[in-house]
Amino acid sequence: MQIITSVQNYKIQQVCKLHDSKARAKQQLFLAEGMRTIETLLLQVSQANSNSGLILAQLFITPEIWGDCPENIKSLPDNLITLVSQQVSAKISTTSTASGVLAVFEIPQHSLDHLANNLTSNLSAGIVLVDLNNPGNLGTLIRTAAALNLETVVTIAGTDPWSPKVVQASAGTIGKVKIYQLTWPELLKAKQNLKLCALAPNAKLNLLAPENRQIIKNNLLVIGNEAHGIPKEYLETCEYQLSLPMPGNTESLNAAIAGAIAMYLGTQ
Repeated sequence: MQIITSVQNYKIQQVCKLHDSKARAKQQLFLAEGMRTIETLLLQVSQANSNSGLILAQLFITPEIWGDCPENIKSLPDNLITLVSQQVSAKISTTSTASGVLAVFEIPQHSLDHLANNLTSNLSAGIVLVDLNNPGNLGTLIRTAAALNLETVVTIAGTDPWSPKVVQASAGTIGKVKIYQLTWPELLKAKQNLKLCALAPNAKLNLLAPENRQIIKNNLLVIGNEAHGIPKEYLETCEYQLSLPMPGNTESLNAAIAGAIAMYLGTQ
């Protein structure tokens, strides 16, 4: 078990680089902070039947937290654990108040061939998130998908799904789904026989109608940008467009709320 007390340590500097999306993409690593989030991710690593592809690269923890941490953390191999000072913990943290425990994981790799195979064999299908810019919305939708056993999450542009804020908002459930970062043309090629079911405010198909809920089952639900929705050119290539009625006559629902309602209805 290594002990680091200097913020100038090379290993610590490399972790700090992972605050940036370009560094995460280059190194194929992401950060998770907080005991609850890390434990949820580690559960996916340890489960024999898990195909998450998650691999723990390193755990950084203060002595104070280490003394009270759960057994599944203490049983990790010594070479994966680094004890750090409070100062170092604050340096590597992405939050205003460091939790005292931060983990570095390898980003799971899934090929486009795997996407096609996964979608055609997965009866619960998944969701497509188009240009979502709010990490909280993105993390919440990932968490909802995981809760409803929707294994596939495709992101088109927008916020990096592996950003610390998204991982935190997902409460670690990002390890329960397969994340694919694609362009729209790549999605159209990979989806094969699956239909794209877009949420659109003015669509004629009412998602509350039982017969329309069935449309989402075994297909891909497309949820658009918080302010602008789904681009017109994308909508034109979606097989279905569905809406959620709003009796209060508001312009639209929050993206995470609308997506959560649609996912729930589509799995009933």
